Amino acid sequence: MFRLLRTAFWLCIVILLLPGDPERGEDAPSVTVLELMIAARDIVWDISHLCERNPDLCETGGEVGQILADKARYNIGQLTDYLAAGDAPETDTLTAGDVATPWQAPAAHQVAAAGG
Repeated sequence: MFRLLRTAFWLCIVILLLPGDPERGEDAPSVTVLELMIAARDIVWDISHLCERNPDLCETGGEVGQILADKARYNIGQLTDYLAAGDAPETDTLTAGDVATPWQAPAAHQVAAAGG
């Protein structure tokens, strides 16, 4: 979860550093670097103390995380067992006859160009 939050944070930083629409002029909102740093600090503090304010939310989130982890572990095991059993389809199912190119007569302009 924190990786997602960090990604969102850095994405917002990059977007803020991109140039804005020059046609918007003075009515565009502006944020200083100091305001941005203070807001980032407040967001980190708020997220880090989320479980203190909402213990039920964190408990439910932990249970959901455990369910997702169990399902992922089970399905990865199923896939591993399936591939290890050799029931996986073969990757090369074509025979020599399938890939052989059938003979075709040369086109008339090729015969004339060859002097025939």
